[in-house]
Amino acid sequence: MVYPGDGVGALNYEAHKNSLEMCRTNIIFSSRNIKPCFESPRHGRRIINMNLNHVRHVLVVDDEKWMRLSVIAMLENEGISTSEADNGRIALNIIAIHMNLPNRIDLIVTDVKMPVLSGVDMLQMLREQGNNIPVLVMSSDFNDDILLEINATNNTEIIEKPFKTIQLIAKIEGLVSGIGY
Repeated sequence: MVYPGDGVGALNYEAHKNSLEMCRTNIIFSSRNIKPCFESPRHGRRIINMNLNHVRHVLVVDDEKWMRLSVIAMLENEGISTSEADNGRIALNIIAIHMNLPNRIDLIVTDVKMPVLSGVDMLQMLREQGNNIPVLVMSSDFNDDILLEINATNNTEIIEKPFKTIQLIAKIEGLVSGIGY
């Protein structure tokens, strides 16, 4: 809660994501409550303690377009840039392209079951290549075999569909905290 007359401050941040869009975030803070308060025109005011310093660009991989776009909207509303792919093969190509660019992929959010190359197979290929990028695996149907494979891989976390923005951000924060990626 922000208390009037208690060292209240505000920071307005505008970022031009491309020539057609603009993102605006208002951060309101108080000396009693250090958590920033983010305003979103769609979702109203909410308080989220964001610690996503390492995450600037997320690759979202899902064969279901509506789900991919939902996750992208959640991340972009939190000020994170995104790329997208509809299967693991395309995702591996995007990762390779961005590897040495300033806007490299900092984290992957992927579905498990997809055509061409599944999320689990993509994860295995990344680790075989020595790529330790953090991966958040999402599904509405985790079976024991998939859970064992994912849990045996480092820098991975799971999230069950459906989920809310605050749950997604909390999983990402947990995944990237302390890894220095």
